[in-house]
Amino acid sequence: MIRKGICVETIMPLSPGNVAQTGEGKIYILRNPYLKDALVKIGRTRCFSEQRADEISRATGVPGPYEVLYEEDVRDCKLAEALIHIRLLKYRVNPRREFFRLPLKLAVRKVFEVCMELNKDVRPHEERRLVIYMVPDVVGKQTLEKIRAMVEMNKGDARVYLFLELSGGPHMKLRLPARFRVQPTITLLKALRKMEGISDIDLVVRQKPPRSRGTVYV
Repeated sequence: MIRKGICVETIMPLSPGNVAQTGEGKIYILRNPYLKDALVKIGRTRCFSEQRADEISRATGVPGPYEVLYEEDVRDCKLAEALIHIRLLKYRVNPRREFFRLPLKLAVRKVFEVCMELNKDVRPHEERRLVIYMVPDVVGKQTLEKIRAMVEMNKGDARVYLFLELSGGPHMKLRLPARFRVQPTITLLKALRKMEGISDIDLVVRQKPPRSRGTVYV
């Protein structure tokens, strides 16, 4: 529903049977051609992306209207936005603003990947994973204990995987025991990303691995 140009609730629900769920919305990529820098704005909305662009364009100090370059429907737009902003952290021009300096193709790919993962239904042979990429030379026992503590405070259904980025070789995979399943909230993701030694975070749906081989438990 639109009231006086302001979006007040979801217009196009994403769930089966047209039943809206809390958190559903869109991730958009906007650009203002009147700005000199080749910046894109990546954010979320629960209405039409064009409506959100119009709202932003009417703000004081904006030289001209924003245009919508790309959008994706997603089940949890807040979580999707947080994940995308984490993945594109090095391209962000200001930590308090949603502007990024990067090729449009890369921005579209990251938005698409995150939204597709969050929209997946987890089938019986699959599991949702919170993947944490870590730098071995920086990560120590204290960091691992902090991660465990944070996971225990946010219990959920996602299995936690740690990947150590070994120089000149493949990643080393470590999987926390099954009791350490986590609810990947926005607060948790941001807290993890700020920890020393963590280079990236991802949330994916993958096939469950064999029970014993090829995994190191920590």
